[in-house]
Amino acid sequence: MQLTPGGFRRHNRGQSLTEFAIVVPLLLLLLFGIIQVGVTYGGYNGLINSVREAARYGSVCTGAGCGNSTATRLTSGIHTGVFGYKSGSPTAVVAYSPYQDSAGLWNTQVSVTGCVRGIVFIPIIGNVLGWTDPSGVYLKSTEVFRVEGQPTAIAQPTPTPASAADTAGATCS
Repeated sequence: MQLTPGGFRRHNRGQSLTEFAIVVPLLLLLLFGIIQVGVTYGGYNGLINSVREAARYGSVCTGAGCGNSTATRLTSGIHTGVFGYKSGSPTAVVAYSPYQDSAGLWNTQVSVTGCVRGIVFIPIIGNVLGWTDPSGVYLKSTEVFRVEGQPTAIAQPTPTPASAADTAGATCS
């Protein structure tokens, strides 16, 4: 106890505990929020790398079945390279399509899209960050590469519908 200038006694013993009780929940919310965002960002970074590697593979792939082998490569890359994704099969979409470049020449490009659901470890953090979907945080990445090793002086491609060899996978939802 302390004497104040007026001579009255003042009790301070519960003040620290009260301040601690007010500050600790906020600090824990901040700490767990940083951890959740870090895990989600790490998973998204792994997804981007997996999609880029699969698109690079699809851009140099030759022969039939390139769409399916690129999708398989993406799926295995997601399983090994994406941290914190929700179990279940990730979605891989691969599509080959013609395009006209800035010089007016026609080429083929491959578009690879990967989708996964990230895990929200602490539901209250998910609610604070706006991640309220119970199936997890939706992560999606798309890369588009020019297919290499093809003639570049084509005037106009022959329009052909996408076949099973050109497109593989389902849609990301």
